[in-house]
Amino acid sequence: MQKSSPRWGEARRFVLRQTFGELAETWYAMKAPRLRPRTQRYYRDALDTVLLPRFGKVRLAAVNADAVAKLVRDLERKGLQAVDRKRPARPLGHSSVVNYLKPGRGILALALRRGLISANPFDVLTADERPRRGEQEMPYEWSPRDIEALIAAAQRVAAKKVSKYDYAPLLTVSSRLGLRLGEVLGLRWLRRSGIGTCSAGDLRPHATRRNSRDT
Repeated sequence: MQKSSPRWGEARRFVLRQTFGELAETWYAMKAPRLRPRTQRYYRDALDTVLLPRFGKVRLAAVNADAVAKLVRDLERKGLQAVDRKRPARPLGHSSVVNYLKPGRGILALALRRGLISANPFDVLTADERPRRGEQEMPYEWSPRDIEALIAAAQRVAAKKVSKYDYAPLLTVSSRLGLRLGEVLGLRWLRRSGIGTCSAGDLRPHATRRNSRDT
């Protein structure tokens, strides 16, 4: 049986010893030039605030699905206190947890491609282990009285000397016609009553490309 070369043995030991933090810096150096400056800052913050404090010195093979799932639970329960005891305990919501973990998925995807791990832990998380979404709140339904009060308030504000705009006609038309936001934004303003003001009759729907084809 042919013996393994010393060089191959050294390479294997390096792979087994490589930490999450070492590969994280390699991944960021590769990724950053392709990112917008704002995204670069977000990823760097996620690394320095959460991922490196938790996994920086941990061997890649030990950053498994159980470790990732535990980090998710800790962030949901304690927030950043889970990685920094000096911080107050403030549970994080779904989007915050996802954003902090996003670079981690990319780092472990690179580890998988390089053969340093056998699977990406993020891909094998169960539904219960992934960041939980909060219960969706039911939209508030405005009553006729609510709408009348809103329009009256807009009229009072518009009557002040310091007011430059009168939103009461816009609110009146959109509420009576049940316009969606895109339709409201497409209204044309014909200024007849002075600078920045109009009457309800001054608002006319702006024909969209779809409407122009249908007519």
